[in-house]
Amino acid sequence: MRINLGITLRRLVAAVAFAAAIALGQASLAVVVSSTTLNSTAPPDDPGFANVGRSGGGTAVYIGNQWALSAWHVTSTAFTWGATSYNVVQSIQLTNPDSSTTDLRLFRIDGDPGLPSLSLASWLPLVGSQVTMIGNGRLPFDANSDNMPDPTYWDGSWNEVTSSDPYDYEGYQTSPTKGVRWGNNLIEQTGVFSLGTHGFLTQFDQNGLQYEAQAVAGDSGGGVFYTNGSQWELLGIMLGVATISGQPGGVNTAVFGNQTFMADLSVYRNQILAITIPEPGTGIMLFTAAIACAAFGRRRRRGIG
Repeated sequence: MRINLGITLRRLVAAVAFAAAIALGQASLAVVVSSTTLNSTAPPDDPGFANVGRSGGGTAVYIGNQWALSAWHVTSTAFTWGATSYNVVQSIQLTNPDSSTTDLRLFRIDGDPGLPSLSLASWLPLVGSQVTMIGNGRLPFDANSDNMPDPTYWDGSWNEVTSSDPYDYEGYQTSPTKGVRWGNNLIEQTGVFSLGTHGFLTQFDQNGLQYEAQAVAGDSGGGVFYTNGSQWELLGIMLGVATISGQPGGVNTAVFGNQTFMADLSVYRNQILAITIPEPGTGIMLFTAAIACAAFGRRRRRGIG
């Protein structure tokens, strides 16, 4: 039996476990997957697993042209993909259509990690649509090393009990160890505005979905992907988690009834592209200038000859 009461949203503060309260609650995990501790490599239908890297105690997503996205509250100045770290040379806080600031960070790094560019979603799919979440959060305990997370059960006062006892809450505790993992969930609610950012929610609710996932501490800045039928797109960035009042461990724990708040990148797509992709006119001008210089050089060479 589960009770989904007193949910508070928490921001996923990078260095800690997504701490700082917001309108919907507080914080986010290395996505905790209810049915496995694996999923540490790309799924067969890969949405962009290699593009998700570490950012201090949080996560960042490389989108191409030496640009990446993360949460604004993830303040690290170094970002790591694979075994290589890059320095941040430019950092921009994205804004809403009304010019107010968001909890989204767009930053440029000082090298090319050799990763493919990601497509950004231009629209938000309907409630019930499946998404894939990839983050660098805390990992659930697996005491038996059977590649299955160890569940914890609590009564209504958050005292731990066994699964054979009556219980009110069920979930997973985590270790300080972090790692990039992927999992799935369904869009639970759209049109959500929290942490100063337009977004949507997923809910950790034993919905029967394979590899159902919930964000925890360290997943802040992680990517949320959606396939539109023909290709994968980066749909969101994980920013916060709604926990249940009194939940032990706060954002370090994933309890059924928790929610993950993601920024809706379709709202910010044009702003991101305007910054990360050179204007076509600039490229045409440079190309024209190069042709002119080459032609001038040929004329001079002919004249001299």
